[in-house]
Amino acid sequence: MKKILGQILSSSLEDTQGEIFTKQDLIDLAEAANKKAPIDFNQRHDPKLGKLGYINNFKVVPSRIHLNEYDLIGDIYLSIDEIPPDLKAFSLSTIKPIYGNSDAKIAFFIPYPFYQNEEYLKSLFIDNEIIIGKHIQKAAEVPLVALIISKIVSTIVDKVFENTVYPVLKRNFSIIIELWKKSIETNLIIWQQTNNFQYQIMGSFAN
Repeated sequence: MKKILGQILSSSLEDTQGEIFTKQDLIDLAEAANKKAPIDFNQRHDPKLGKLGYINNFKVVPSRIHLNEYDLIGDIYLSIDEIPPDLKAFSLSTIKPIYGNSDAKIAFFIPYPFYQNEEYLKSLFIDNEIIIGKHIQKAAEVPLVALIISKIVSTIVDKVFENTVYPVLKRNFSIIIELWKKSIETNLIIWQQTNNFQYQIMGSFAN
């Protein structure tokens, strides 16, 4: 297994999308990642392309190049024999709630550049049982993918979808249609609890 130790995954510098992570933002990301580590990673932020390996040992360190700036680093473990030719860098994908509260059942995370328009995000917040936020994908070429995440964790996914997720989705399906109009792919993620761990079930809404 190939290893890349101390790989920079993000930093406190402003990126090409105008996003800035503070030192505390990076610390929060590292702490959250370490709780779920090892974390699988995919090519081009697309789970459908299959995982290339995993990342462990997330931490925040002073930048070796930029004074008073910080880097989020991690140890990369590649599970493939040959590195794909278009794998030239590693970048972070995360989510950030903007509107809504912790009691919401469904969260819609909108991709760049659409989340930069505050009025657009506010127009999507039409139900108190949903969250509207940012799907931040720090990549050179950002795929237009919105994440729709169930905030309910259960051992019985079918019942959760039928009784909790589906009614809220149905009531807010106009949001999904609006995203489709902008050629944004919509991926649904449902969390399932099995014994002592959680995992994701992912599906896509076809346009």
